[in-house]
Amino acid sequence: MFATKIAGPVRQPHNPRHIRGVSNQFDRKNLFQAIDTSLQCLQPDYVDLYQLH
Repeated sequence: MFATKIAGPVRQPHNPRHIRGVSNQFDRKNLFQAIDTSLQCLQPDYVDLYQLH
């Protein structure tokens, strides 16, 4: 089983700008960017569980 997650918006002053820059919203663009990055880094065939964090 392979699981991965996307980090979403965080209230100031703890905004993690190292995660997809300042654009860390749960929108279509960022969801696909985060899962594509996980797939490239870890190289699984597919994802069983995708978590919103």
